[in-house]
Amino acid sequence: MGEAYLDWQSKSGGIKLNDVIEEYRYVAAGKTIKAGDLVNYINGIAGEVDYGESTETQLDGEIYTGWRIAAAQLDDNRVFVAHSNGTSTSNMDIHAMILTVNGNSIEVGQDVTIINSSFSAQQLTACKLLGNKILLVYSYGSNNNLYAIVCEVEGDLITYGDNTVLSSVISSGYYIAAVTLSNGDVFIAHRYASEGYLYGMVVTVNGKAIEKGTDTRLIDAADKGSGISACLLQNGDVFIAHGHNNNTALYGMIVNINNKTITTGNDVLLDDTTPRGGLITSTCTLPNGDVFISYGAYGTEYYLYAIVCTISGMSIAIKTQKQLSNESRSGYRTNPFILPNGNIFLVHSKSNNGYLYGMILEVGDTIITGEDVLLNSTITSGNIISTVFMQNGTACVVHSHTSNKYYLYAQIFGIDYENNIPTNHIIATEYEEQVTPATQPPFNAVALSSGLGGTDTEHNQQVKIAKVYKEVVTEVTKTGNEFPTSWTGNDTYTKFSANGYTVEASSTDTNYYSYQACDSNLNTLWKPYAALTHWIQMTCPKPQKITKMNLKASMTYPKKVVIQGTNSNDWVDLYTINKDDMPNFYQLTEINLNNADFYKYYRIYFESSQSGTLTVTDWQTSEYIEKVTEVIQ
Repeated sequence: MGEAYLDWQSKSGGIKLNDVIEEYRYVAAGKTIKAGDLVNYINGIAGEVDYGESTETQLDGEIYTGWRIAAAQLDDNRVFVAHSNGTSTSNMDIHAMILTVNGNSIEVGQDVTIINSSFSAQQLTACKLLGNKILLVYSYGSNNNLYAIVCEVEGDLITYGDNTVLSSVISSGYYIAAVTLSNGDVFIAHRYASEGYLYGMVVTVNGKAIEKGTDTRLIDAADKGSGISACLLQNGDVFIAHGHNNNTALYGMIVNINNKTITTGNDVLLDDTTPRGGLITSTCTLPNGDVFISYGAYGTEYYLYAIVCTISGMSIAIKTQKQLSNESRSGYRTNPFILPNGNIFLVHSKSNNGYLYGMILEVGDTIITGEDVLLNSTITSGNIISTVFMQNGTACVVHSHTSNKYYLYAQIFGIDYENNIPTNHIIATEYEEQVTPATQPPFNAVALSSGLGGTDTEHNQQVKIAKVYKEVVTEVTKTGNEFPTSWTGNDTYTKFSANGYTVEASSTDTNYYSYQACDSNLNTLWKPYAALTHWIQMTCPKPQKITKMNLKASMTYPKKVVIQGTNSNDWVDLYTINKDDMPNFYQLTEINLNNADFYKYYRIYFESSQSGTLTVTDWQTSEYIEKVTEVIQ
């Protein structure tokens, strides 16, 4: 299987196959290549949508269950789906279910009522949080106020917290976009339709409780904030795309968040031409740090357009723009996401009948479009969609048939992204040549495939200059403490971070915070509130194989103490401390873990027979294994 190789700094890219990397850069028309360069002459799009065996699965037989949809990936083969449920578009509860994907088949879990009240699903979005939690943000009540609720998944069981008001201003939930931040908080952009201003806030989730920050006006100008979409940038900032409510021009802005304090950059005009975009937008961050925006041009029957923007600090610049389809309503709904090879799979509606379509895009200095594939020919099957990409190379598209009482469906599509591995190479020889638009390869070379060249004047205006490397990965054992010792906490003192690590705990007693168990200071400690069960968890910046740990802890009534690791929701026991062995850990003691895997999350789980005192004075690594990559040209 091919694996994407991307250099985020130089904005180049490539493909890795069997540990061989091909690193490439784009060369546009009019530029030069050098003798000896290995060149892939672009003629066609990388990637293919496999829909031949795809069948549609009805998720709910009730009407209006697909009026509003929000899907989020839980793990490799499970999808969380929140959706409306009611008797009309003005009488909506919120329900949720788990979909388990096996090949082209979908197993539908129990449909659980999350909010049992009318008018609660006029807008709906879902954010995946750490572990097995989902934050639902939605409009609620006849006045479209802004609300949120936390859902937690254990196996196929969905539980949820309290319905939490985020804003009681009338129509404050009229447009919503939400993004999970790198520290686990969630940024929510929303528009007060009654005032016509764009606002933003940061919320923190602790257990199933929601703590909201200050609701901040992002733009002083009124009538902005329609069709909001947002994505997380590589530096932790948030990019927001939105429209002007009166002239439907498309705008973009960057929001910086520091301890829930929001700072905004300039609101940049991206498209004010005719046809205009801006009322329906979708965004995603590309592997090189650029931002991709797909949108429907409101003034011309929702034709489908795309813009790529480069980001530098808080500044935005347009890199390229393209009309992707000139068919009516082809941009009425769009869902883009990144494939493992760096290309984009764009799911969208098309034609006045609202059919469901999908295309693959290759984004460089320009946008190259692949075949626009009909995914579902049922009328209005593409008018309301929410798409997630699974790790097994498939896309799960949750959608409704709006012409048929908004029944809720899901469909699986295979994405063959491996055929992006370049095989049609030619060698530039003797001297430098200009790359020019032509019907034949524009340099002194021999084509290794008859597929090169041709008459496609769009695709042959650029080439890929490629270099081939060999990547060797080895495992290196290191000793010492890998955990940081100096930490920075959020303003609620529930999470602490340093050097890409995050430490948090089930609860914290006053002035005995979780980071104090990991500061290599035997005079400080973490202590939770008295209870029967507690845990302290470390999130690593990348999976590590920790083989030995040092621990100093005490527990009044120990029943079970287990050190565990995971990369998902299923914790694996690595070491168990029995009741009689607990006194051994009153002093700093080294533990040999039964660990054969690389885990991103580690935790110590404490279970007591009755309420008592628990302290962790020091927790650190003693021996760990890292993967070291060596690249040989």
